[in-house]
Amino acid sequence: MHKWILRAIQNTPLNRAVPVLILAAFAIVCVANGQQTPTQSQRPPLATDPATLQRAIAKVEKGDFGPVDIAIIVRWHAVQAIPSLETQFERSKDPNTKERIADALVRLGKKNGPYLDFMVDHARQVLKDVPPTPVDFDAGGTAESAGPSKRLIEWANKHHMSVQQAWDDAIFQAPGTIMRLGYSDDARAIPILREALTSENDLVKIAAAQGLAELHDTKSVPAIIRACENAPKEVATQIARWLVYFDDPAAQRAVDKYVPKSTAQGLREARAHGKTPYR
Repeated sequence: MHKWILRAIQNTPLNRAVPVLILAAFAIVCVANGQQTPTQSQRPPLATDPATLQRAIAKVEKGDFGPVDIAIIVRWHAVQAIPSLETQFERSKDPNTKERIADALVRLGKKNGPYLDFMVDHARQVLKDVPPTPVDFDAGGTAESAGPSKRLIEWANKHHMSVQQAWDDAIFQAPGTIMRLGYSDDARAIPILREALTSENDLVKIAAAQGLAELHDTKSVPAIIRACENAPKEVATQIARWLVYFDDPAAQRAVDKYVPKSTAQGLREARAHGKTPYR
């Protein structure tokens, strides 16, 4: 497993909502290495306990909730929570919280309201000043360490924030915003996802490629390939994985170029059995 992805997972408290991007990369690499990913029985109670859902809904109603509570509601597709989520969306002054609520509402079926528009606008603002890739790479494109990168430290100093906060923004906040936009199943996300392919943050690029694959935007294949060409070797491999979902000769050639043969075969087999970029 790539050390920089592993560090991101290990440094995440158990009560935080981890972007699907990180977990997907973790699962893909586990499968490639012949390891087992967590089964349903190994998942935390929030995935299987109805009482946990009721607590999450109650917390949203009271306005005392966090990302995990929103994730629980979405996981259970609890449409009964929509009125409370809409109320908290209007009340919230924090753009990151509003974006998570908007994402939940879109995924619960509120696709024609202001929520996706907010997500697009928020992603556009995030891309204006994204924390750079949190690790450094050597000349061969391999991560030199688990981070933080020199560029991230410089970025944190410039923005007068701690390196830890910059690390969290680089690993979770910015990629998570792009990942959630890609999950929207709405073509309005495509221009922003294409822009994200040129980000200074490689995790953002990976999230953008994943989202474009989910949206089946074949016109973005050349841009995804360029992102591979301009990325360190390890990053190019992660970006190119999502090209397996395009029925496009150039996309498939890029998969063979950047993704190890055994891994590419596994990804193609998974797709043939119904796997999609997000599901």
